[in-house]
Amino acid sequence: MCGRRVVWLGGGLATLLCATSAAAQGIADRAYIGLLVGPYHTTADHVSGSLTSAGVTGGVRILPWLDVEIDVLQSGGQLSRDYTGPSISFAGPEAAGSEFVVTRFVNEREGGNTVSVGAVFHPRVGWGRISPRLLAGVSSHRTKDRTVYEHVSLPPGVTLEQVNRAMPPEDWRTRNFGGPSVGGSVAIAVTERLSIVPDIRYDYGSIGDEINNALRSSIRVLWRF
Repeated sequence: MCGRRVVWLGGGLATLLCATSAAAQGIADRAYIGLLVGPYHTTADHVSGSLTSAGVTGGVRILPWLDVEIDVLQSGGQLSRDYTGPSISFAGPEAAGSEFVVTRFVNEREGGNTVSVGAVFHPRVGWGRISPRLLAGVSSHRTKDRTVYEHVSLPPGVTLEQVNRAMPPEDWRTRNFGGPSVGGSVAIAVTERLSIVPDIRYDYGSIGDEINNALRSSIRVLWRF
C-alpha cells in the first residue's frame, strides 16, 4: 500500500511539473519586450511644454485579442515658464497697487519618470503585416517642480528681508500625479518576432482644479518570444 502511494504521489508530482512547464512555455510564447523613444508633452498649471523621453516596455498575451502591457520611461530636460505680477501685500484688503510687492515668478519642471499599465486590444489576426492596437489603463508620473520668486518692486518702507520672511525665495516640490490613460498604435511586423510600433497615449492626471495632463508619442521596437 505504501509503495502504491509513493507511485501515485510521484505520478501526481510529475503531472504537476509538466503542466507548470507547459504553462510557463505558453506564457513565454506570448510575451514581448521592447524599447521606446519619443517626445513627452505635458500640459499643467505650473508649466507646459515638450521633453524627450526613452524607456522600456513589456507585455504578455492573455487572450488572442488582449495583451497586458507595462511601460517604464524617463523624461529628460527641463521646462520653464515665467510671468510677472503682484504677489503679497503689506497693507489691508483695500490696498492700492503700489502697496503690493511685484514679483517675477519662474516656474520650472525637471523631467521625471512615468509608469503605466494597461490592457491592449488588437485583432486576433493582423491585416497582413499590420495590426492596430487600442490601449486603456492607468499611469503614474513623478516630477520635480521648482518656483523661484524674484521681487522686482517693493512698496515704500518695505525691505527685501521682510518680503523673504513672508515668501521664501524659492520652493521645491516633488510631485506625483496619475489617472486614466488611453491610446492607440499600429504594430508593423518586420519579421515573425520583430515589430515597429508607432504609438500615442494621453494620460489624464488633473485633480480638482489643478491641471496635470500628458501626451506621449513614441516609436517602439518590440521583440516577441
